Amino acid sequence: MTLPLDTDVLKIRELLIQAFSEHEAILDISPPSVSFKDLTNSGLIISVSGYVNSPRSVGGARSDLLFTILGRRRELGITLSTQPSIVLLNETMDKEHSER
Repeated sequence: MTLPLDTDVLKIRELLIQAFSEHEAILDISPPSVSFKDLTNSGLIISVSGYVNSPRSVGGARSDLLFTILGRRRELGITLSTQPSIVLLNETMDKEHSER
């Protein structure tokens, strides 16, 4: 998850741990883990993980958790970083279109 550089990392860490701890598919054998993966120009990269009982449970748990996390993030006013848009211009095509 990439977040803006000014994000309150302690608040997002608490949100992630709470969401994982409350989810029924996340096993209690090992607590959820939140890691600060990287700090880049596009934002803070945060990773969270937890254990489920089988590989078949991963997809459903991931989907449920994303809905929960994105909803709570919005309630707290925490935005996600947006990827920069890149526009490629082909000068030859632009000249051809302007000549028509």
